[in-house]
This record gives sequence, structure tokens and C-alpha cells, in this order.
Amino acid sequence: MLVVSWVLFGAFILSLVWIGWRAWLVKDELEALIPLVEQAKAATEIRDLDALEAVAEETSEHAARAAELTGEPMWAMAEAMPVVGANFAAVRIVSQNLDALTGTAVLPLTDIVRQVQESGSAGGEFDLAMMAAAQEPLSAAAGTFTTAATELGSIDPSKLLGPVSEGVTTLADFVGHAAPIVDAFDRAARALPSMLGSEEPRQILVMVQNGAELRTGGGISGSFILLSASEGRISIAAQTDAAVFPVLGEPIIELPEAVVDLYGDVAGEWVQNTTMPSDFDLTAELAVAWWTSAGYAAPDTVVSVDVPALAAMLGAIGPIPLDDGRTLAPENLVDILLTEPYLTMDGEQQTAFQRAITRNVFSHAMSASLSPLKWGEALMKPIEEGRISVWSARPEERAVFDGTLLAGPAARHESADPAVSIYLNDATAGKLDLFLGVEMGLVELDCRSDGRHDLVVEVTLTNEAPEDAGERFSDTMTGAGLAGVPRGHIATNVTAAGPAGSFVGGVRIDGELSRTRLATESGFPSSVARVALAPGESKTIEFRFVASGTGDVNPDLLHTPLLREPTIKDIEASCR
Repeated sequence: MLVVSWVLFGAFILSLVWIGWRAWLVKDELEALIPLVEQAKAATEIRDLDALEAVAEETSEHAARAAELTGEPMWAMAEAMPVVGANFAAVRIVSQNLDALTGTAVLPLTDIVRQVQESGSAGGEFDLAMMAAAQEPLSAAAGTFTTAATELGSIDPSKLLGPVSEGVTTLADFVGHAAPIVDAFDRAARALPSMLGSEEPRQILVMVQNGAELRTGGGISGSFILLSASEGRISIAAQTDAAVFPVLGEPIIELPEAVVDLYGDVAGEWVQNTTMPSDFDLTAELAVAWWTSAGYAAPDTVVSVDVPALAAMLGAIGPIPLDDGRTLAPENLVDILLTEPYLTMDGEQQTAFQRAITRNVFSHAMSASLSPLKWGEALMKPIEEGRISVWSARPEERAVFDGTLLAGPAARHESADPAVSIYLNDATAGKLDLFLGVEMGLVELDCRSDGRHDLVVEVTLTNEAPEDAGERFSDTMTGAGLAGVPRGHIATNVTAAGPAGSFVGGVRIDGELSRTRLATESGFPSSVARVALAPGESKTIEFRFVASGTGDVNPDLLHTPLLREPTIKDIEASCR
């Protein structure tokens, strides 16, 4: 019996030695990847595909070896060990996903980039054959990123040793950030050929959002451009603006009860309010209804973009010379297109000037000779920030975008859920949101005996307009008091949409309880509070939600795309 015990003990010791040796080998493989990260960043910045491919291949070799080592049966025994087992499991998950990412995603994507570098869009014509060829590898890459994001997200870094925790967190953050972007491009590659007329001519209605007067989706729908697409060639077919659409006495289409509860019938009575709902399907239906009411044929596709998204396009196509000798560039587009007209022109001049500038940007974009890679680089950030939304009248194409970053505010919320979304809608009927300062923050509290956590969101708005804004600025800028808001003041309806299944826990403005409108819009419990600010004045709105389940929620904080990025701050809140 003693001999058997000694044999078992010896086997156990040998197993530990073997595991330790294999762990050391894995450590060497993963540490070899550290300098490759900086090399990959440098190669990406200068678009050196040869260097990037070489780095990816070397990364693949180390990741494959680490995945092989951690896939052996004895490694599973190490994962079952108390205390340290979680670290072995984390190393295996990291190794296997690095192997998959480099082999199935990074290297194939590098090959795609190499192929499309010479594929341009000269004269407004896109290479649809190249887009079709990219669909399969893009879909594989998107699936790999999604799987990696899920598996890495399942690891609790607090249970790991310092170096392992740091490595897991770094990779999880990168993959979590990249996965929805790769997914969006994958879906775009699947839908774009047909949307750009590969099978038959298509009509694309583009709504340009004016963030000087905020709406949930970015700003009022002030400008409309109709694009014709046939076999990848795009041209401008028509252009108009909000002035041609009358104000109605009732919504142009029937609105969901939740939208009416939150915003009233005005969401469907003014064309400028088309992006007031968070559901972009509804926004597109409103846009089509307005467009056809003016005598145009119903478009096949509706696209919403805001001015910063146009600035990103300018970054890709290059500066545009203007008739007055100036040059339109990303850094001055907001000032030239939005700020200056409201300060120096009357209403008709503003409309004509903004219409000409918008058409100029689109004309250059449609005629620029750019590779899909260049377009992808330019539009990546606007897509991530929710500045571009797409809807198709064809159900099979619409399904491609469902639940992605391109499907509008509610879809972004759904893909990030648990999340809290802050939507801002101007109530001034002017353009003073150019002077609206926005700060926000989110904290999670454990206050309740039932284990459900409170989510506390603070939104601080500041009217940064000059003290004499009411006298200095035009009626268009101030709203002329027509909405019941004194000239120079900024009124804003602030909506907070909580995680699905959560409960609204009350709203306070500057610490005082406030009445609010409540509804569940697009599946998310929402409440609206209104604040009006004189020049120089600030107010803080506190929204509370009670989580539907027990334990940590860790929600994301999303918001309406703004002309200026809001300040995200740490907030202090107490249990009530």
C-alpha cells in the first residue's frame, strides 16, 4: 500500500513538473508576441502590408504553438486545480483565440486589403466584383472576432494573477472594440453590391443630420440628397431640403404609442423630427413618407449621416476648394456649414449656402478615386459612433443590418445591452446646440436588499452661448422665442433609456425630484426630462434605473452623436 501511495505521489509530482514546464513554454510563446504588437501598430499606421503580413505570420506561429500546448489533456487537469486553475483556463482561451484570430481573421483580411488597394471608385464607380470576392473571408473574420469577444468576455480578470489579468484585459478590450466594426463591414460587403445596383438600378435617399439642432439620431433632418446607383456607378439624382415639406396637423404616418408618450405627435408632424425615434426602421418609414409626399418615387434605401460623418468623408477624398477662395476640410466643415451661416446669413441664404456645400461634398465623394480600404478607414469611426445608419426596403437586405452599428440608435443599444442610452432632442426650435456643453457619467450601486443594483446616470448640460446671445444672434439661431423659450436660452428634452427589463427609478434635476414622461421604446424603459438654460447656466439631471436581475450589471453608456464629444466623467451617487 505504501508503494502504491509513493507511486501515486510521484506521478502527481511529475504531473506538476510537466504542467510547469508546459506553462513555461506557453509563457515564452505569449511573451514573444509582446514586441510584435508595436510592430503591427507601426505597419498599420503607414499601411505597409508586407510588414504587417510578416508580423501576422510570426504572430500566427507563436499563437498556434501556444494553442497546441494548452490543448493537451494534462492542461485540462491544471485548469481544475484550486486557486491557480482559472489562470490556466484563461491562458488556454487567450492562446486559442489568438491562433484563430491570426489564422482566420488577420491574415485573410491582410490579403483582402492587398487585393483591394488597387480597386478604386474612379468616377463614382465601385468595384462590385471585388466586394463580392471579399464577402466570404470577411464573414469568416467577423465570426472569429465575435466568438473571441464572447469567450474572452467570459473570463473574470479579478480572479487571475496580475500579468495574466493584464493580458486578458488588453486582448478582450481590443477584440471587443474591433468585433462590431468587423461585423459592420462584413454585413456591408454582403449588402452593398445589390444596394449599389449590381442587379438593377437603385435609388438611395441620404438624409444629412444637422447637429446644431439635436435629435436622438444626431440632428434635424435638414437636407436630402437622392443618389442613383447602377452597376456600382453612383450619381446625384435630386436634392432638396426641409423647407419644401409642410408642417402637418397630424403625423404623416401612424406612430407607436411609446414614441407619442415620450415626444408627442410632433415626431411625425415635422420632417425635421424624422430621427427623433430611436428605432431607425421607423425613421426610415417617416423619411420615405415625407419624400413621397413631395412627389418623388419611394427610394430603395435610406441612409442617415451627420456633419462629422461628412467631415470624415472629406478626410478621405481631400480638401475641396470653395468659390470664395477658402478650402473645405475636416477641421473647418462644422464652422463653415453650420456655424457661420446662422451668424451671417438670413434664412434663404443659409438654405442655399448649405445646400451648395452639401452637394459639393457629395459630388466630390462620388467622383473621387478611392480604394475600399480608404473608404473603410474614413468611415470606421463615424460608424462606431452611430453617425451613419442604413435601412433597405428589401427585407433580405434589411436583415443584414439588423442588430448592427449601422441599424440606428436602438440597434446600437441592443447590441451593447446592458446599456444606458442618453438621447438629446432640442426644444428651442433654433440652432443654439452649437453652444451646448454636455457632460455625463454612470455609476452602479448596490443598495437594495433583494440584490438588484441601481444604475445612476448624470447628465450635465451647460449653455455656453455668450450672455447677449438673445440680442446678438438671428431668429434662426435663437428660435425667436416661437417654442416658448426666451431668445438665447437652450431648452433640451433629455431621454435616458435603461437596459432591457430594468425599471425606472426616478428623475431629479439639480437634486430635486422632477416629473417625467415614461414609456418603453424599442424594448427599453425610457424617461424624459426637460431643462431650459440661460446663457452661462448649467443643470444636472439624474436618472435612476433598477436592474432586472441580481448582481453586477456593468452597463455601457451610449449617447446621441454630437458635434463635440461630451465629457465622460466619474460621478458620485449615494443610495436613496
